[in-house]
Amino acid sequence: MLILKTLRIHGPTILDDWRRITLKSHNSQKQKESQLSQLIKGKVQSVGQTGDLITDITNDQIVDAPNDDSVTVSFGPHHTLGIYESNHQQPDSTLLAIRGSSGNLELTIVGISLSEMLGVGPGEEVEVKW
Repeated sequence: MLILKTLRIHGPTILDDWRRITLKSHNSQKQKESQLSQLIKGKVQSVGQTGDLITDITNDQIVDAPNDDSVTVSFGPHHTLGIYESNHQQPDSTLLAIRGSSGNLELTIVGISLSEMLGVGPGEEVEVKW
């Protein structure tokens, strides 16, 4: 099993160090599945004027999601931790999932067009897990 040591800053996960160790695991997949209490799947439905990705996952669908980094939002090979309110105070260049003013979950890179930066657009699959 590969164990990764990570550093979490404002939502995104940054690889810091890795080590290979062997662990005896009994039913680890079942344990992971039982710990996952919620999975919501959707797609990017449009790109906002500033390059934010607007999904078809409504804010009502994620109302019970915790306000911490136990929530993972994934799209393509990218992911971010946590869901923020639209009036967040996160620094520039931070990848975030926000409860958008559109009424839907939105994906953004603060101060940068996410769509242009990552080449992601409508149709991209999105998953929210907690």
